[in-house]
Amino acid sequence: MAGNPNSVSILNALYFKSFNEKNLNVLSTIYSPNVILKDWVGEWVGKDNVLHENRKLFENEFTLIVENTKMLFDEDMGMNRTINDIVIEINGETIKAVDDILFDSRNKIYSITAYKR
Repeated sequence: MAGNPNSVSILNALYFKSFNEKNLNVLSTIYSPNVILKDWVGEWVGKDNVLHENRKLFENEFTLIVENTKMLFDEDMGMNRTINDIVIEINGETIKAVDDILFDSRNKIYSITAYKR
């Protein structure tokens, strides 16, 4: 059973706000214990590993802008999903990417898959 789409929209915005603010405490509360993070650099499984990778990224100065968000329901997974077009500026590089985020039935982030676009 999927979580409430309105809650997912709020949590999606909270995720990006907390990420921009480098707030690991808030991120810890919205990640599922078994959260999966995949991007063009690697893959991390479990809340502690994902938070560790976040902490490493947060050592850099960066800006992240969400240009567009689409809300979907993933029939196969039975989960709410957001597709977020983002722009990250880090270490003098501008990266255009898509963050595909799945939310579990408890409205926790189940997975984050980032693709360069």
